[in-house]
Amino acid sequence: MATHDDIDTALEAWRVAERRRARTFVGDTTSLNREVEQRREEYERLSTEHIVEWMTGFDAAEARRAPAHWTTARR
Repeated sequence: MATHDDIDTALEAWRVAERRRARTFVGDTTSLNREVEQRREEYERLSTEHIVEWMTGFDAAEARRAPAHWTTARR
């Protein structure tokens, strides 16, 4: 389960990698580009995981509070 701290940490790592790449004018940027891509993917993975978990919990809560006739009609 991704926590807000995990997501914030991943976002900050992505931003740091982006800034480092932006400051690089000379040399091989292949490794920097790869790091930026990896950091972005990790942030997106954690964010998506968190959203899916939140939506699953929200759907479960809605199902528990919905009237019986409403949940039956949706099927």
